[in-house]
Amino acid sequence: HGVRLIRFWDKVWKVLTFNLLEGVLIPKKCFSVSIEKGSISVAYGIRFLSKLRIKGFEKYYFDKEKYAGPENLLSVVSPIMDKLKTSGAEAVLSIPQEFLVVRTAELPLVVKENIVSVMSYELDRLTQFTSAESMYDFKIYDEKGGQIKIIIVAARTDVLKPYLDVLREKHIYFPR
Repeated sequence: HGVRLIRFWDKVWKVLTFNLLEGVLIPKKCFSVSIEKGSISVAYGIRFLSKLRIKGFEKYYFDKEKYAGPENLLSVVSPIMDKLKTSGAEAVLSIPQEFLVVRTAELPLVVKENIVSVMSYELDRLTQFTSAESMYDFKIYDEKGGQIKIIIVAARTDVLKPYLDVLREKHIYFPR
């Protein structure tokens, strides 16, 4: 019964904390950059009055056998941002699946209270990375029989950081 109550409360909380103004009465902007093998795609959209409008989309091609590097990313993103006037937009960076490690794990329910510390400590056992050498996130997706099931996504910091650094140079930041 406790799990049902928590799930119910999560849904109620989402309804109670829903920001009616954002995207309905106040436009919400989103700027998306996708790194793909051989290309970079960029899209810009606005949600206003609950309608999504794509204001621009461009795709740039590079060596089709490799992923575009951080220097290519900045050369593509910078002129598009200026052209589409994307200042103040929430940014989304889509990275190739090859950059990621995705794992699932089962842990005892008692670790839920300290899950952030536990994940940091156990990351090298659950993936091939340590918490110091990777960027990672996790989500609890099930609780049963005294166990929690977690999905973990991790990528090497030295692979992602150069891309993030060039985007920060252009004052593009990502919501937490």
